[in-house]
Amino acid sequence: MLLISNYALDYQKYNTEEGATWDKCTLRKWLNDTFFNDAFDVAEQIMIPTVEIVADMNPYDDPPYSELGKNTKDKVFLLSVTE
Repeated sequence: MLLISNYALDYQKYNTEEGATWDKCTLRKWLNDTFFNDAFDVAEQIMIPTVEIVADMNPYDDPPYSELGKNTKDKVFLLSVTE
């Protein structure tokens, strides 16, 4: 099951510096650490699966970002631009 919130749950920058791919951005670390531990109790955390997030290019970047990044395995993530 994929759960998606209709509401903004917090405000975080994608990254504290310019030019980071998903695998290196500070938002990913915050979502899977601070947010994950604060938003869910232990019983809920156990039920949340780890999924593979495939690194793909943003077709709307102009010019396209030169670094693709690496696939990741996350429990909490953002939808991709195509999703």
